[in-house]
Amino acid sequence: MAAISREELEKRISKRVPLEDVDLSGINLEGAVLTGAVLIRCNLRDANLCKANLDCATLTESDFSGANLREASLREALMTGVNLTDADLTQAVLIEASLRGANLDRAMVQEADLTQAYLVKGHAYMADFSGANLKRMLLNGSRLLVCIFDDCQADMLSAVRTDFTGSRFHRTALDRAVLLGVNFSFADLSEALLRGCPLKQANFFSSELQGVKFTKSNMEKAQFFKASAKGAMFNGVNLRSASLEQGDFSGANFDSAFMMEAVTTNAKFDGASFKETRR
Repeated sequence: MAAISREELEKRISKRVPLEDVDLSGINLEGAVLTGAVLIRCNLRDANLCKANLDCATLTESDFSGANLREASLREALMTGVNLTDADLTQAVLIEASLRGANLDRAMVQEADLTQAYLVKGHAYMADFSGANLKRMLLNGSRLLVCIFDDCQADMLSAVRTDFTGSRFHRTALDRAVLLGVNFSFADLSEALLRGCPLKQANFFSSELQGVKFTKSNMEKAQFFKASAKGAMFNGVNLRSASLEQGDFSGANFDSAFMMEAVTTNAKFDGASFKETRR
């Protein structure tokens, strides 16, 4: 893999010359204007791209592990299969960026803007997305394990069959998010908002759901085995054929909920409200 200098890189990019298999590890590109760059399978490990402009860049299968991308602009960037392990994307702008199949293990993504970004079949382990804007983001089929999503704005996000096992969503806004078949096993969604969400066949095994607002969501056939949902709001929710076995729903609100065929064996409902509930 050939190595080049910042000067040579900027020169080639200004001339729209694609770069493939180039070694840029550790390079200092702070504040660089790399709009529309084409970097295929390049090595940018530990590179400094703080405040760099990579809007509309093609970065397919490139390695950004350990890279500093704080406040970088990556609007509409094509980042299919990129490696962002241990990368710092704090306050980065990735609006409408495509990260299909990307690896974000242990990445720092706090307060980043991922509005309408595309992370289908992506992977992240212990990544921190706290305070990020995930509105209308597409996460279908991704595995985002033991990640932090505290205080995220994720309204209308799509995460069909996404695995969030062990992740944390304190106070996260997920209103009208499409979460069909999502896996929230062992997750902590305390005080989160999931109002009006398609959550059919969602899995909340042993999850913490204290104070969560599920108002008017469709949770048909959802699994709540051993979940703790004290004070949660299930008012107007469709819980047909859902399993609430051994869950703790003390103080929860099930007013106007639809609970036909729901399984409630050994579940706790101390102080729960069931006004006009259909059971």
